[in-house]
Amino acid sequence: MRVLYLLCGCLLWACQHRQASREESAPLDQKEHVEYNLNLPDNRWDLPPILKEVSGITYWKGGLILAVQDEEGEVYVYDLNQKRVVEGVIFGRAEDYEGIAVREEECFVINSTGELHRFSLEKGRLESQQYILPFTRKNDIEGLCLDAAKTHLLILPKGAPSLEGKKGKKSVRKVYQWNIDKEVLEPEERFRIYSKRFDDLNPDADDKFAPSDLAVHPLTGDYYILAHKGKKLLVCTAEGDPKDLYLLDEALFEQAEGITFLPDGELLISSEGKWGRGYILSFKMQ
Repeated sequence: MRVLYLLCGCLLWACQHRQASREESAPLDQKEHVEYNLNLPDNRWDLPPILKEVSGITYWKGGLILAVQDEEGEVYVYDLNQKRVVEGVIFGRAEDYEGIAVREEECFVINSTGELHRFSLEKGRLESQQYILPFTRKNDIEGLCLDAAKTHLLILPKGAPSLEGKKGKKSVRKVYQWNIDKEVLEPEERFRIYSKRFDDLNPDADDKFAPSDLAVHPLTGDYYILAHKGKKLLVCTAEGDPKDLYLLDEALFEQAEGITFLPDGELLISSEGKWGRGYILSFKMQ
């Protein structure tokens, strides 16, 4: 009889332990299925005239966003709480700058031809380094972000997908990776995007996809790849496998060029001011 009681007690403990484990893991399961309502922004910030042509944004710290525009070699520190630019950091000459990323106090900005600038946000041009990567104007670089491991920069061309501007299928996009510590572009791309498969994700989608920026979700590790031309937001797993596809409303996203996340997963998308000021829209997780 004592053995029977012991067995019953063990079974009861095991059931309670499994239930507790399920409850503890529930938030993780929810994070694997993140959703956003991209038709209903939670916040909007109208940017100053200097950022009318904002081409890239990235979250830095606190309520601060770093922004770059495609005509000036200057990074603008924008305070979301104060709703204004609080600082400017000059790092280079006037160029067609498209993407921006940050690792602690170190900033990276890339132009459309693949020239990468690396500098301290405290010293700017005084400590600016330039790297000429094996891209050309035909590649038309648009996107830049720090990967989840914070060891590589991910680089995304809008034009020709292959290095040196070599021709390739327009339905295939490649995401490249630059090793920050080794200061070298890896020979193999991180992953590829096949836009002809978009209808598997969303039956209303076509295969038009000219990416403008990308970012890593801070909670799931998924890649979010924004495309102004094609009006889409593609979600891929950390391995680059397609996971979801949002179609963007042109009236809401006039010219969506930049994307980033706040630490809690709130999504921020910036648009150039096609008819007025540049602006940032935010979307909280559902």
